[in-house]
Amino acid sequence: LMVWLGAISGWEGGAWSFGLIPFLIGLGYLIVWKLEGKKDVPPPPPAP
Repeated sequence: LMVWLGAISGWEGGAWSFGLIPFLIGLGYLIVWKLEGKKDVPPPPPAP
């Protein structure tokens, strides 16, 4: 989105910055996902 807005309106305008916010949010999610990894979830206890 950021590159598309920059290519359409020219990089001098500020329209490309609207795509920067979703890009940074998505990047943050990816970083947390990679750092978090798969946590070991213990299996539930057997039913009585």
